[in-house]
Amino acid sequence: YMELGKKLSVEYFETKEDGVYLIETSNFFSIIEILGDEVKYRFNRIPKFEEV
Repeated sequence: YMELGKKLSVEYFETKEDGVYLIETSNFFSIIEILGDEVKYRFNRIPKFEEV
């Protein structure tokens, strides 16, 4: 779902407590903050470094 670039809601996450979280996929990562029932993106779709 995240790989498609869709905005995530609090219901998507197992942990729904307020806080800052790192989300990692195979190609990139995002840092989000959950505040109440709102998800805010601090950093979104940061590409991972490729090993050479």
